[in-house]
Amino acid sequence: MNSDNSIWLDWERNLRKWGIAGGAVVALEAAGSLTVILAQLVYLSQPFVHPFLSDQHMDALARMLEDPCQTQAFTDLLRGRSR
Repeated sequence: MNSDNSIWLDWERNLRKWGIAGGAVVALEAAGSLTVILAQLVYLSQPFVHPFLSDQHMDALARMLEDPCQTQAFTDLLRGRSR
């Protein structure tokens, strides 16, 4: 993991609690190279979602989506594997 590990752990806990961790893995893997575009959409949407999500979480999400290695590490975390 990286400097965003506490945020990733929050996401993992919440995704498991909501029962959608597996769906998140499938969505991230299906998105493939489109995750870079999704990261840009996250950056653009920050002013609109700021009341609901912190800037730290939005920045961490965008960084994870921009970097295929981080995306893979996060999906590994969701699967219960650590890197």
